[in-house]
Parts: sequence; structure tokens; C-alpha cells
Amino acid sequence: MGGSNDMRKATDGLNNIVAYDLEQEASLEQLFVFFDRSRDEDKILQCVNNGFRLYYHRLEKAPFNGPALRITN
Repeated sequence: MGGSNDMRKATDGLNNIVAYDLEQEASLEQLFVFFDRSRDEDKILQCVNNGFRLYYHRLEKAPFNGPALRITN
């Protein structure tokens, strides 16, 4: 899995990426951050007591700085 994701995905779609592509189970201690290709939007998936929270953030002027994480199996 590369450094960008389809931002049309909602909670279930992003949780499927965590479960199947990353081979992890979401837990209360983790946040999963997903970026779009241009790195001006992100979604954060958080596990809470009885479900998930999904946060969405969009930058107006510049993309997010920082390394793009590459997941290899």
C-alpha cells in the first residue's frame, strides 16, 4: 500500500484497509491516518468504546509536509 488513498471511503472502507491491507486490528491505542494523493486532505480513523470515529481535515493553501509512509509485506 502506498502513501495515498481513495478519500471517498468512509469508516467501513478505511477499517477494511486497516484489517486486510495493513493486517492489523484497530484498537483504542491507535489512530490510522489516510492521505489523498495531493496530500491536502486527510482522514483519521479512531477506535472508540463501541465503534469508530472518523475525522476529516482539508488544507486550503498547502499540502501536508512530512514523510509518506510506505507499507511493505
